[in-house]
This record gives sequence, structure tokens and C-alpha cells, in this order.
Amino acid sequence: MVVKYKTAEHTPLCADQARYSNATWSPDSKRLAFTSNRQWRNQIHVYFVAQKTTAAVTEVAKSPSDISWSPDGKSLAFTMNVAAAKTNFAASVYTPKKPSGAKWAAPATIVERTYYQRDGAGVLADEYRQVFVVPSEGGTARQLTAGPFRHGGPLVWRADNSALVFSANRDEKWEYQTAESDLWQVNVQTAELTQLTDLPGSEFSATLSADGNKLAFLHRGNETIPYQNTKLRILDLTSKQQQELLSDFDRSVESPQWINNQNLVIQYADQGLVKLAQVNLKNQLKAGVSALGGVSVSRPYLSGSYSIARETGQIAYTHGTSYRPAEVALLKSATDTKARVLTQLNDDVLATKQLGQVHEITYASSYDGTPIHAWYITPPDYDATKNIPCYWKYMVAHT
Repeated sequence: MVVKYKTAEHTPLCADQARYSNATWSPDSKRLAFTSNRQWRNQIHVYFVAQKTTAAVTEVAKSPSDISWSPDGKSLAFTMNVAAAKTNFAASVYTPKKPSGAKWAAPATIVERTYYQRDGAGVLADEYRQVFVVPSEGGTARQLTAGPFRHGGPLVWRADNSALVFSANRDEKWEYQTAESDLWQVNVQTAELTQLTDLPGSEFSATLSADGNKLAFLHRGNETIPYQNTKLRILDLTSKQQQELLSDFDRSVESPQWINNQNLVIQYADQGLVKLAQVNLKNQLKAGVSALGGVSVSRPYLSGSYSIARETGQIAYTHGTSYRPAEVALLKSATDTKARVLTQLNDDVLATKQLGQVHEITYASSYDGTPIHAWYITPPDYDATKNIPCYWKYMVAHT
């Protein structure tokens, strides 16, 4: 769906039963790349805005993700799972032939990896995530990385279109090192790899400054403690020097994006809200809106996202409240606090409903006096003089 920010008019680009995701504008905003299963298998497609036509640009075996346009618009990078070669042991396992009409149990799953299952996914396929590049006009996808490793996005192009930056742990014992990853660079022509960072812990979510000289990225240490904040760091690609910003900021930084060569936008969770802020290379922080909301309402987790127009500094983001799921909203800048909400996608259901009132409270722990943040909802037409049933929902983040 495309939303015109001047008129708030929104129009679906595709109206069918297929699934669409990973929408990414080309540098000149004349094309929109996305993934879709509209041709049965998930592939990368490109929508041409002026011509109002769509073309598939890949024909790959697995589902692509982390789509990234090259600065010149000629190439698309993406990540995709690639099946691992069968080991000698797996190939040697005897599988008898099933007699005609027999009803057998499912074949045994052969597990030879340390990291073989994940919450919500079960036993994982024997695959590794690799980085690919394909011409944006369509063609053969070319694999740039190899080996039994997970190479993760976002994929960041260097300004001269020569290389891609990504996050990975390429140590042979990476499956035992769950809190380790570094930033790497792969040459698009030669597939030569260069390691850019080597801090204790994980470096990820890289983003390139407008002049192409600096990488901002997130870093989380590997200390064996229940929780630690994610920090924002800057890597000068010429001098190789690093700088940590907001060292004393007692919140985890998320989703950094450059506004220009000196300023970035970040988001962070703070007391039940997801907030936007602007930070500069002089370590100065300016707060923005505090109403980012997620598009999923089925689980009680904080989320939200935004996108910045580098030419104007405007920000589109998912605007949510305690009474409405997320809508699309617009800000004039990262520090603007007067959002213009462009959609009302939930009014068809909620406009005729009377909702309960959300109350925010803070109380002291009976154990050590630590302040505990909480919320409760009273039903519509609540009468404080009457007793009503109470349902408690609580979550424990760390023990």
C-alpha cells in the first residue's frame, strides 16, 4: 500500500491473495523492490512506479530477505538460506524402501549441529544464510558468501557500489558463541571478505552515513549477566577508529539511521513506550515522539518502526496508543512531537466500541523497594464504589 503524505490518500499496489513483504525503495524512488509468493514461490519483484507494472527479478530456491539496493540502482543484494551439503554420516544412514500401501512414521531427523532448534520454529533445516546479489532488472543471483555460517542483515552497500557490509560470526565454533558477531565486508566483484570489527560481543544493524565515510552500528557485550544495554557506535571507515555515543544512556538503542553526516535517528524502549530521538556525533541527544507502536497486537511486547526521508528529514512511523493498534503517521523531523496520523485502518472496528480506561501505576517492591512499573484497565462505565472481578496478567523479564 502507498500512502500519499500530502493528502493521506492510500492505495494498494497489489490487490490479490499473495503475501508481500520486505518493501524497499530504489535510491531514485522510481522503483519498489519487495518479496512475494505471487508466483507460488517467494521471489524478489520490482514495481515500476511510472509504468505501474511489476516484474520478477529472481528465480531462487529459497525465500530471499534483507533486500538492499545498490546506490546506483543497478543491483539488489539479499540474504537467503542455502542447504548444507550432506555429511558422510548422513549419506550413510540406511533408509529402507517402504512397501506399497504401508503406513510408516515420518523419517528420522538427523541432527549433527549444536544449534539445531529455535523457539517457535522447532528443529531447523540444515541450512546456512548466505549473501547474494542480482541485477535489479532481473537475472541470475550470484552467491557472495559461503561456508557453514549465518550471515545476517541489514545489508549495507558501500557508497561506490563495490562492497556490502553485514553481520556474522565466522569463527568455526560460532554455534557455541551465542553472544558473538562482527561486522564484515564482502567485495561484490571478487567475494573477498574483510573483517571490520572485533569487539567482545555482538556488532550488528550497521548503517552508512550520507557521505559514505562512517558506519553507525549497535554493540552488545558478551558478559554473562541477565541483561545489558545495547550501545551505539561509530566506525570511521578511513581511519578505522571507533567512537561510542551515549555511553551513560541507560536504555538500549535500536534501529539507528543517519539523517546526514553528523546526526542520526534512534529508537528506544522506556517505561512501556517506544520513543524516537536524535543524536549527533557530539554526543547530544534530543527527544522526539514517544508513541511508536507495533503492527502485531497478539503478544504483549514493545515494538515499532520508522523510515526517514534523507532529502527532507521527514519521518514516517507506526503510531500506536493504548487504545489503537498502529497507524501510519508523519513527522516533520526526528525531534518533531506533533505527528500527523495518515491512516485510520482500525476505525471500522473500534469507532463503535467503548473501550476500558488504561491506568499507569508505579509501586515499590515489597522485597527491596525497587520501583515496579505496571498498568491496569478498568471496564467501560466503571463505578469505583462497586466490586468487580479482577484479572491479572504479569510477565517476568529476568529472574
